[in-house]
Amino acid sequence: MTRRIVLWWLLRGAFCLCLFVVAWLSLAPQVPIPQGFQFSDKLGHVLAYIALGFTATALVSPVAKLALSISVAAFGIALEAAQGQLASRSADLGDVAANLLGLLVGLLVTFAFERQLNRRQMRLAASRVSPLSSLVVGNVKSRRY
Repeated sequence: MTRRIVLWWLLRGAFCLCLFVVAWLSLAPQVPIPQGFQFSDKLGHVLAYIALGFTATALVSPVAKLALSISVAAFGIALEAAQGQLASRSADLGDVAANLLGLLVGLLVTFAFERQLNRRQMRLAASRVSPLSSLVVGNVKSRRY
């Protein structure tokens, strides 16, 4: 198994875990959490959806990135709608906006990650030298083995 395949499977597992944790935190009865600052709830939403966006869209085709991004956005909207139906929770459009912002940042992280991964693979491929590649054609001396 190549490292890229192992990484793909790890990301899919992390995505499933993130889906479970976000759904549970969104639908479980709300417990009072000490507020560190005014927008700590929105920051939590952004961070959760950065993780969801990255783990969903990393190492998949562009068409799959689009489909998964739409699915994650719909998941976030559906969770907020479900919160509106619960007695212990309330829906908030600000949370939906924070979810979508986190998803967008997650996509940007995905593109940067894949670009860096591809650059690294290109460098590794270029550094691999076969024994025959050291034989130089032309007026330069060739090496003998």
